[in-house]
Amino acid sequence: RISATPAQAAAAVAAIPALVNALKHDDEGVRCMSYEALVEFQGSTQLLVRDAARKVGEIRTPAGCSSR
Repeated sequence: RISATPAQAAAAVAAIPALVNALKHDDEGVRCMSYEALVEFQGSTQLLVRDAARKVGEIRTPAGCSSR
């Protein structure tokens, strides 16, 4: 895996609220991509990203998306 720079990790953390909101979007593609990003962030090797994403709690698989 490639390590993120501090700026990239900070950008990922800053994106988390928007990704959570996008889980309710009308467009299935937006919901599914947001879900996938949040799942990836929760398993990130970057502690800052992983910890911030895990604070969201358990993420339910949005309608129309496959679960992991």
